[in-house]
Amino acid sequence: MKTIVFQMAGILAGHQQEIAKLISELELNGKRSDRLLDIIEHGFARDDDNAPRMESVSFHAPGVSVD
Repeated sequence: MKTIVFQMAGILAGHQQEIAKLISELELNGKRSDRLLDIIEHGFARDDDNAPRMESVSFHAPGVSVD
C-alpha cells in the first residue's frame, strides 16, 4: 500500500509540473495576443520612444481599386 501511495504522489507531482508548464505557456500566449491586438488597434511602434510610429496600416489586394 505504501508503494502505491508513493507512486501516486510521483504521478501527481509530474502532473503538477506539466500543469505549471501549460499555465506559463498560456500566460505567454496571452501576452502575445495582447500585443497583437494593441498593434491592430493602434498601429506598430517600436518600444523606442524616438522611433517613428505607424498610426495605421492598410492592405490592398492586387487589382482591387480602393476609393
